[in-house]
Amino acid sequence: QLDKQIAKMEQAITKHTKLTASAEFNLLRSTPGIGIMLALIILYEVDDINRFPTVAEFCNYSRLAPNDTESAGTIGGKQGRKMGNQYPKWAFTQAVVLMNRGDCPLKKYIDNLTAKKGKTKAKAIISHRLGRAVYFMLKSGQVFDMNKLLKGKVNMT
Repeated sequence: QLDKQIAKMEQAITKHTKLTASAEFNLLRSTPGIGIMLALIILYEVDDINRFPTVAEFCNYSRLAPNDTESAGTIGGKQGRKMGNQYPKWAFTQAVVLMNRGDCPLKKYIDNLTAKKGKTKAKAIISHRLGRAVYFMLKSGQVFDMNKLLKGKVNMT
């Protein structure tokens, strides 16, 4: 019974989104790993991308960038880890997990990064890069480009 109600709500929200923000919704859907639900979460949690003047502010809001405290050249530790919104961070991390499952050129890069940095750190790095890509996608109105995300990190042939 609840599954039917949830499905109806999802359809209604998706229909409303396609009427009000179809361009942004379709841009997010062009990203591998981001399906309907993750696109809705990112779209409604971020709201208007123009409220973030820089990509750094967007990444800080989305909890994608680490916050290190530094004084006199020495790092004092992490501070403000829970500043920002947790749901975009979860959505970007989940998108990376879904990207890694499929046949995606990013899989090779994730595997290399995992071997060097470890699984958790690799996911954090890729989700940060994905968040930056989404920011620039929504700002410019262009669809997702894997070459821009990878920036020569993986041979695409």
